[in-house]
Amino acid sequence: MNNCLECGKEVTQTAGKRKKEYCGNTCRVKYYLKKKNEGKPKGKRGRPKKLLTIPPKSLIKKGEKATKLLNKFFEKEFPNKPPDKPTIKYAHEENKPTMPKGLSLMQQLEWREKNQK
Repeated sequence: MNNCLECGKEVTQTAGKRKKEYCGNTCRVKYYLKKKNEGKPKGKRGRPKKLLTIPPKSLIKKGEKATKLLNKFFEKEFPNKPPDKPTIKYAHEENKPTMPKGLSLMQQLEWREKNQK
């Protein structure tokens, strides 16, 4: 007879079967959770706090919208913000003539020859 690794109760063994280490499923799960979380710091309860700082009342003007207010605040707090992304022009956005619909194959080939250059 062996003892349960979690609670210490005696566990009956069956001859010819694998050795039992736990008295039941709940003890097995509790044991593995303890082993898994060993050495880890215990987390705090509740939702984590947001790191956004609230702008001082001196920046708030009556009737100013919240987005404008926050933008103004962050410009003062973080003056070296990253530059805006460069605009990328794609070939299909350029002013190229588009092929009219309803042309036959021969007409499409002729149109491409004229307008590809």
